Amino acid sequence: MRIVYLEVQNFRGIKSLVWAPAAGMNCLIGPGDSTKTTILDAIELCLNPRSYSFADDCDFFDLDIEKPLRITVTLAGLPGDFKAEDRYGLHLRGWNQAATKIEDESGAGLEDA
Repeated sequence: MRIVYLEVQNFRGIKSLVWAPAAGMNCLIGPGDSTKTTILDAIELCLNPRSYSFADDCDFFDLDIEKPLRITVTLAGLPGDFKAEDRYGLHLRGWNQAATKIEDESGAGLEDA
């Protein structure tokens, strides 16, 4: 499995981030306080096996709790067991690698994600 698309809104120091990591290794490089760790924390929150997570005012961009935070991680290269309807099959989308775009429905020429 690999992350093919990441969307983060109103999470800590990130107002809006849309990122389609390249295949292989990706490096987050930048000065201190440039949200590198925040990106990794967002991914961790989504992939954490716990069904709940705690958030406080500091997790909202500019401490504005009126604007909801949203983190979406899209994975591709899923094992067959994950694609079963009783697991995550009802949540499958299509990943268009050439256009680096998510399609709401999986289909011909798209990778299941």
